[in-house]
Parts: sequence; C-alpha cells; structure tokens
Amino acid sequence: MLSDQCSQYTSEAFKEALAQHGLIQSLSGVDHCYENARMESFFATLKKGLLYRLPTYQMKREGVKRWIFRYVFTYYNRERVHTSNPGGLPPAVYRAIQEEQKLAAFVCLTDCTFFENSNGFNYNKLTRMPNGR
Repeated sequence: MLSDQCSQYTSEAFKEALAQHGLIQSLSGVDHCYENARMESFFATLKKGLLYRLPTYQMKREGVKRWIFRYVFTYYNRERVHTSNPGGLPPAVYRAIQEEQKLAAFVCLTDCTFFENSNGFNYNKLTRMPNGR
C-alpha cells in the first residue's frame, strides 16, 4: 500500500492495521517524493486516457479490467508517444529496437575471429572469418 508522509500514515496504529490485513506499506524517506513519480504519472495517464472516458460506475469489475488490459497492452505499450524514450517511441517499439541492436552486436562478435596472444584475446585484431561472414 502506498502512503505519504502524513502522521496518520506513519503511526503505529496504522502500521498494525496494515499488518493485520497482510499489507506492506511503501513509504519513501523524507525528501524522496520522486520515488513513486513514474507510477503516479502512469495512473494519471490511465485515468485521463481511459477511465474518465468510460461509464465505469455502470460496468462490472471484469469489464473494467478488460478495458484496462487492452489499453495498457495495445495502446499504451505499442502506440502511445512516450517522451521519456528517444524519439517518443512507445515502450514495445523501443524495446524491440534495443533487442535488435543487442542481437546485431552479438552476431558481429560471433562472426569475428579472435587472435590470441600471451595475455589472452587481443580485441584490437578482429577480422572477418575466411568464409566471408
């Protein structure tokens, strides 16, 4: 459970009530308000982008859950502009590009011949394999 630094949330009575219900309190230290900023930003986006546009008060819980799932896994992760990523890329697109770059780097390293010297591998003398790869 997320709570702020107000006295009612830092009291022993509140901590005991949480423990009785099997909850763990997330409470950052003083002057660490940015700890939860990403999640607060996400929930604000979710509310403005989806929940405030739906008549959730008339819907069953499962219906709202389906809408949230679709929003997060189709629009939010695959289409929505994210200013925190270079070029404003959605997370799924940005992640795919990162994976392609890792794979390309791996392929380059596995296609190169390493010349071993007395100290081990000498990375300054990388060459292509004779078969042209």
